[in-house]
Amino acid sequence: MEPPSEPPECLSTVDCINEDRLRTALLNWRKGKSAPKELLRLHLLDHIDAHWLLNRDAELYELVQNKALEKLALVRQMMRISYYGDRHLQQVAADFQGSNVNITSALWIYSALYHRHIIPVEISPVTLAETAGISERHFRRLVNAGIKLLALELRRMEAEHIDHPGDC
Repeated sequence: MEPPSEPPECLSTVDCINEDRLRTALLNWRKGKSAPKELLRLHLLDHIDAHWLLNRDAELYELVQNKALEKLALVRQMMRISYYGDRHLQQVAADFQGSNVNITSALWIYSALYHRHIIPVEISPVTLAETAGISERHFRRLVNAGIKLLALELRRMEAEHIDHPGDC
């Protein structure tokens, strides 16, 4: 049996942005490690000195964190949901009480992603799911959907930056 081959290099920086790499970055940041090197090559980070990968990693982390919070805040504003600051479990409970199906699904997705991977404290998926009143499996699906949406947003931003570097 042949050993598994290495995945092909990315054809472009946009192609390097995918769910697996973003998930790896989120998990690595939680452990104090860097994002995958392919993500550190994004043109979105070109304003950072290329020789300082730690600076590029920190900038990417901040970009991902801000984009996730921006999406969550927008949906919360549409739903008129109160903000509870650093009372994370209270916020999860509030986020998962929505009734408008179209907006609620976006709220649940971004809330699950944010509270699982972005907040500075680690809360287990079991605790987050129990607080939300859903199964752990459903909660994990929501997190995965959030990672997918965030990867798509980063791909859009990277493509836009490549097409119009001075506008971003």
